[in-house]
Amino acid sequence: MRAALGGPRVLLRRLREVMAEPVSAQERLDKIVVLIAANMVAEVCSVYVLRVDGTLELYATEGLKKEAVHQTVLRQDEGLVGLVASEANPINLSQAQDHPAFSYRPETGEENYHSFLGVPVLRAGNTLGVLVVQNRARRTYSEEEEEALQTTAMVLAEMIASGELSTLARPGVPEPAARTSGPTTVGGTETILIAEDADAVRELACRVLRTHGYTVLEAKQAPDALDIARAHAGTIHLLLTDVVMPELSGRELARRLEALRPGVPVLYMSGYTDETIVSHGTLEPGLAYLPKPFTPQALVRKVREVLDSG
Repeated sequence: MRAALGGPRVLLRRLREVMAEPVSAQERLDKIVVLIAANMVAEVCSVYVLRVDGTLELYATEGLKKEAVHQTVLRQDEGLVGLVASEANPINLSQAQDHPAFSYRPETGEENYHSFLGVPVLRAGNTLGVLVVQNRARRTYSEEEEEALQTTAMVLAEMIASGELSTLARPGVPEPAARTSGPTTVGGTETILIAEDADAVRELACRVLRTHGYTVLEAKQAPDALDIARAHAGTIHLLLTDVVMPELSGRELARRLEALRPGVPVLYMSGYTDETIVSHGTLEPGLAYLPKPFTPQALVRKVREVLDSG
């Protein structure tokens, strides 16, 4: 199995560059799918966007037939893409055509591709679209690849939620469901200490929080976070930490930070469900918790909620 070229950290950096370019929404999407395909060594990368009528429209692709863009439309009960959207969970298959939900769409040319990895593009728990990679060879994508695609979907969620894609809707065709008139997220000016060993997640969280006005102190490991807390001259208003990290767990980090900085509220994040980490004794019930993967909006809202309740 070939490894991804550069990993999620490189991909996120390149995606940020594309997001900042003064190009049209379609050009931006087209560049994004090319970047994802190259980074994940995928022959196909496609973005499907949920429309206001509840259907999913193919908005961009690298690898499928270009004439299918803005022509292929799926119901949420149709095909693997519809299944990802309706269940809001990833689907990872080595032989997609054998799955009972597989739906053949001749205009796309995807019958040549066997492997399928699709992840929902989520915002505040709502599905905005589906991000898919495919390969001809029969293979199961690794957990690292699945996590990388989920992290990338967070960036796509920002773009879709901004309303930028509404300009691509054809006359008489329903627009994307996400609009700029939806709920806004409130930032702040407090200082947040982040401890997260996954580079892609940490970089995305730092970027989102800084964009919303926060001062962010960044640590890759728990001991680094403690060193930063000792050296920082100002107030630390919140610790945002992964639950499971090398050397020290997030819970132990919080205990040691309490000795240095009494009363600092803590927001834990993890790829495990809250029920799992509580049942295994990793966290006590009632502690502030944010499940991964999270959307930028979910992160900002939860941070604001914990700060305001503290």
